[in-house]
Amino acid sequence: MYDLELNSKSLQLLEAVHPKLASVVHEAREIGEVPFEVVEGYRSKEMQALMAEKGASGSFGTSPHCFGFAVSILAFYDDIPKTNTLVYEELATTMKYAAMNLGVGLKWGAAPHYPNICDWPDSLDMLMFEYVSACVEKEVVPHISPGYFELVLD
Repeated sequence: MYDLELNSKSLQLLEAVHPKLASVVHEAREIGEVPFEVVEGYRSKEMQALMAEKGASGSFGTSPHCFGFAVSILAFYDDIPKTNTLVYEELATTMKYAAMNLGVGLKWGAAPHYPNICDWPDSLDMLMFEYVSACVEKEVVPHISPGYFELVLD
């Protein structure tokens, strides 16, 4: 139905991240149905500082991107970028199973409070809901990055 091959830019970005994380992304493309591309992998400390200054990063210090432990992914349908959280919940579920297939952990940017989505027993939309609810209860604005995935190593 969809051409699920990663484009050349995605492949290039994956060369600079941890090999296990790159393998998770490749596995997700093999087993998933949501077309996506990698839009960011390794991030320099200078770029991290600029992004933090502009409010485009959840971290003012070093990001896992700076060590090759994170990727940012953009979902597409018919070459149109999608930002709906339901699309990313499906993508996150695919990434979760890809990570489990490879024996690694994964953190998801739509539920940054949870250390490893591979350990979450229910649907990931409930995990995101739990995070947002906790933020509302604490009267803080939730920082949701549904296309962000971070490698968790034991």
